[in-house]
Amino acid sequence: MIVKRFLPLLFVFSVMFTATESFANNPIQLLFRDATKAFYEKDFDRAIELYEKLNKIYPNFAPSYNYLGLAKKEKGAHNNEIIWQLNKAIELDPNYAQAYENLGKVYYNAGNFDEAEKNALKAVALDASLINSKLSLAWIYLIGKSEPRKAITYFQDVLNEQRVAYAYFGLGMAYMQDEQKFKVLEIITDLRSMDEDGLAGELEKMVRNNSYVPPRARNISSTSLKAPKRHVSTLVTNDKAAAATPVRLKSRMPSISPKQPDNNLSQNTYSGADRIKNLQQRRSTSNSTSSSNTSSSAQPKGSGY
Repeated sequence: MIVKRFLPLLFVFSVMFTATESFANNPIQLLFRDATKAFYEKDFDRAIELYEKLNKIYPNFAPSYNYLGLAKKEKGAHNNEIIWQLNKAIELDPNYAQAYENLGKVYYNAGNFDEAEKNALKAVALDASLINSKLSLAWIYLIGKSEPRKAITYFQDVLNEQRVAYAYFGLGMAYMQDEQKFKVLEIITDLRSMDEDGLAGELEKMVRNNSYVPPRARNISSTSLKAPKRHVSTLVTNDKAAAATPVRLKSRMPSISPKQPDNNLSQNTYSGADRIKNLQQRRSTSNSTSSSNTSSSAQPKGSGY
């Protein structure tokens, strides 16, 4: 709050008190908090209603578009609509790391690994503490791009910060794909020490069969689309209130409506999970054919994936 110079001291205190009181009752702030509370309580219809209302009143607040995109994702909105909302958040705040992270996850699940990689890398560049983005990159390189050495780097980065069982599992698969079997055995030991016998068993099967087998059809673990909780208390101020939390806002934005769905990113796009399932089916078919043409004691060769 800017106070004109040379005003009487009593008047200055009066203005400060009024601004603080106004901020505490700021309808925009309260609307954002109510919307975000509804989001975390999984009342997505209510969250969408409030975020859309907020965007009409205050169209330049990036977190509102980020959360709105996530809420619409939970309600099964078309990928293009979700992507538009997240891109709008990034347009308003080009340094909004969590919006890039969420956008990368949407593209991963849509099977667009190039865009998923680009946005996840941007998120990490802006905020190196985003473990989920690093884990996303690890799976992108392992499953989407078949680049195990890059995947190994990111899995290790995640594990240096937090012991995540599924990250150990991915690291084991990356070692298997990179033909570092002795390291896979170390990962199996680590998983068993964490009582993750199921994941350890899957890796043991790969070693026993001398083949790299993609995981069961499932999306990236621990990276489901969720708004970062540290933004729950983000405050929005109007022209009459003092700015308590720095927020990057543009003075004016053109009125833009969400783009209509196009054929470049349909809701039925070949997703990462579908790609994994397809690879498994091909592996299963290949193993069955191989078994019928060889003796019962023969071991299948490496998949070459």
